[in-house]
Amino acid sequence: MTSLLENPIPILVTGIFAAAVCGVAWVMTSKRSALAALGGVALLTAGLLLLERAIVTNVEQVEATLHRMARAVEQGDVPTLLAHVSASLPEVRRQLEARIDEVDVEQVDIKPNLEIKVFPERTPPRATATFNVVVRGSMRNLGGTQSYPRYFECHFIKRDDRWQLIAYEDFDPIRRR
Repeated sequence: MTSLLENPIPILVTGIFAAAVCGVAWVMTSKRSALAALGGVALLTAGLLLLERAIVTNVEQVEATLHRMARAVEQGDVPTLLAHVSASLPEVRRQLEARIDEVDVEQVDIKPNLEIKVFPERTPPRATATFNVVVRGSMRNLGGTQSYPRYFECHFIKRDDRWQLIAYEDFDPIRRR
């Protein structure tokens, strides 16, 4: 059920198929019941699409957190970045601050291989996100803009209805673990 709420395409494809079947039935029989069914399918599809849009799943929340963190890195906004990191982990916060201070970032591009696994049965809930990212920027002491591809594994915990980073590792995407 959760996957239906994360992706509108199955709802849309099923709705279009069902509407086509009802439309063909109406054209072939000219019965009002087929036309009513077509209207019902259209309303049901629209309702399900609105529901999918309104409900934000844990996976979508983690993904949105990652994108907000990426925007903060692009803008050099350390306070916003650190707002997404658990306050109970000062070593992770210091590590991120130090890394941000070393670079001038132009762009952070999270690649489509983003996979998020949520563990809602844990207390508090946890999530793991793995993905490739390409950071375009320059080292402050060296200059010269370059692209830096990395593979990230990020671990999150949900506290106060917010997902917070509790640990991360990054690797060369070619030689990842």
